[in-house]
Amino acid sequence: MEDNRGETSQPVNGEISPVIEPPDISASGTSVKPPRWIWQGKIDPAFWIITDAPANIVLPAGTKLPIALNKTVPFINTVPVNLLVPVDIPLNQTDLHEPFVGLQNVVSPFKQWMVSLPDSREEV
Repeated sequence: MEDNRGETSQPVNGEISPVIEPPDISASGTSVKPPRWIWQGKIDPAFWIITDAPANIVLPAGTKLPIALNKTVPFINTVPVNLLVPVDIPLNQTDLHEPFVGLQNVVSPFKQWMVSLPDSREEV
């Protein structure tokens, strides 16, 4: 009885919600590596004479684009968790230890008496 163990696998199902904030992405500008074509782009009248007219634009390689990025983008999502967790608990380390020792003490005299009985008629 002292060496008995409770062994099973317990399913764990649920969701966790990690909040991950990647580091800031900062850049003061970038440049076009290969040439880029922009088809049917809208021209902003504040910078050009053309007013709200679709235009096809070619940005040559090496064109500097004054883009400033300074944004923290938090990642918030739920992640499903489905695990089968193995459980192995020695009985002598649980609250059931004392009741089982008591039961063992109650049954022990009967066990000893039965062991002393003959196994067959011939032994009588």
